[in-house]
Amino acid sequence: MKQLSLRERFIEAKMKISPAQEFINEISKISHRKDATVRRWLYGVSEPDEFIKATLAEHYGTSIEVLFPKA
Repeated sequence: MKQLSLRERFIEAKMKISPAQEFINEISKISHRKDATVRRWLYGVSEPDEFIKATLAEHYGTSIEVLFPKA
């Protein structure tokens, strides 16, 4: 196994996808929407339509009310 310099290790670490990005990718795949759209949902800027809400609720085995609580 090749020995890596500190810089090489840093570059490798930067190339890994964060858990948050993995979650966004998963929601994007399920909903067939762009990552930017999913981020808007997560930050409360907008909400998905009812069909997407139902699809996500079914995927996670919960209700729309739990996934998208009213403030």
